[in-house]
This record gives sequence, C-alpha cells and structure tokens, in this order.
Amino acid sequence: MTNNKPLVSIIIPCYNHENYIQNSIQSVIDQDYKNIELIIIDDGSTDRSVDKIKEMSTYCEKRFENYVFIHRANKGVSATLNQGLSIAQGKYVSFCSSDDSYHPEKVSRQMLFLQSNPKLNCCYTLICFVDEYSNIIESETELVNSKLNVSISFEDILKFKINLPITGMFITKYIRDKLGGFDETLSAEDYDMNLKVAQESKICFVKDRLYNTYLQGLIGS
Repeated sequence: MTNNKPLVSIIIPCYNHENYIQNSIQSVIDQDYKNIELIIIDDGSTDRSVDKIKEMSTYCEKRFENYVFIHRANKGVSATLNQGLSIAQGKYVSFCSSDDSYHPEKVSRQMLFLQSNPKLNCCYTLICFVDEYSNIIESETELVNSKLNVSISFEDILKFKINLPITGMFITKYIRDKLGGFDETLSAEDYDMNLKVAQESKICFVKDRLYNTYLQGLIGS
C-alpha cells in the first residue's frame, strides 16, 4: 500500500484503437489517486495500437506501482478481461475501454465511496458522451445519466430498461471469485455481468460524470 491506501488495478483491453489508446492510458496516468496497478492487454490488434502503447511504457513504468503490458493473438474481449482479472493484484479493480478515458478523480472518488460504504461490493459513476475532439455531447449525456438516478433492479437490466455503464469499480475477489469473471461463451459479456451484479449486489452511483466514452468509438466498435 502507498500511504495506507489500497492498490487499485485498472485493466485496459485494447483492440484496434490506435487513435484512442494513448488518451486512455494518459487518463489513468493523470489520476490523482496514486496507488494504481495498470494492466493493458492487446487482443491481437492489426493496426498500430501496440506501437502506441509501447511509446508510453516508460511513463507507465515510472507512474504505477505495477505495470503489465501483454500483446497476444486475438481471443475476444471476455477472455481479455478475464486474463486481466487473473493477474490483478489490487484489492479493487476497474476497467477502461481503449477508446474511452477517465476523469482525473474517478479512482479517488470511487475509492472514497467504497471505503465509506464497506458493505458494498461495487459502485458506478455517471458518464459523459464526447466527440472525437473530447467535446461533451450534452443531449446524449443527459439522456443516459437521467436513467441512472433511480433505483436500478435486476428486472430493469433484464428487460433492457437500463444499461449499466462500464464505469464500475469492484472488489477484485468479488468479481473474479464470487461472480466468476466474464462468460467467454457470450458476445454480450457486459450485459451478462450487469445481470450478475444486479442479482448479487446493491447498485450505487457516485453522482458525477467521471468516465468519458466516445460516441464515434461506440458506433464504430
């Protein structure tokens, strides 16, 4: 631990996001929470993603308590996330898509929330939709966040009334051991995980926009 603060593992699964991956990495470097392990797994990218990641390796090695970069053949996003979980050393874990980015206070705000609510297994944040120039798309952002300000149930997710954002921070043992990680037989791994979480845990939010997701990236993924 650094200054008695728990280690947080952040996993970035990357696939063909050469135009975004450095911004994703930089957003983790810029976190005001210091005790972070960064795990990047490139899932067989065919563009220049690997080169872009390697360009930042020196910065990552200096910044993080532990830095892991793995480049291997394509296995799919669920297998990539599970590989990251299998080597994560942090008490807590969070994920960042390789075309998304964190607000500088995301980790610290979620850590404070979880430490203030020790019975919780996870918490989420609100989200920002941004364009390729990082300008907030207010209409889309307001719409998605308006649905996250209510009590979310298993039924809400099952019937597609609510789609939990990928902003969660989890107790690592909870998502890895109790929930069993991500189902590698499914293509909708996020939907399946959301159902698992809603069935097992109370869903709570830090009511601030602490995760940027690129609308163009979502459409093009």
